[in-house]
Amino acid sequence: MRHKRFKRKNRRAGIAATEVALTLPLLLLLTSATLDICDGLFLRQKLVLAAQEGARIAVGPEDSIVQIHRAVDDYMVERGLQFNNINDVVSVTPGHQELTPMSPVAVSVTVSASENRRARLPFSIVGLFQNDDVTVEVTMLKER
Repeated sequence: MRHKRFKRKNRRAGIAATEVALTLPLLLLLTSATLDICDGLFLRQKLVLAAQEGARIAVGPEDSIVQIHRAVDDYMVERGLQFNNINDVVSVTPGHQELTPMSPVAVSVTVSASENRRARLPFSIVGLFQNDDVTVEVTMLKER
């Protein structure tokens, strides 16, 4: 009798090991994909807020391209975003001299996704946001 009980116990341990071996790669894949997607969404949200900060300055009564760049630069540095030159990152459409009250002003912010990944995984299962530039544009109406 004892011998049969011992065999049953070993069989259950073997089944548990097989279940872990089958489910662990799937769980690692899902975890990596979730980290990749959330990392890209978080980066995009930071860029939206930086562009909104620039657009807020752009639609104000006393704006200049230097003030817009400074506002976006300060926000991005505060949030730890990596970029080389603020003039290459921010664009304002239409040009500063063409702005009249109630005209739309678009502020666009672009950064490299590969330089701004928070989750520094040695690999990326999903591959989203890995080697592409992420661009966000915010449009507001000029006040006065």
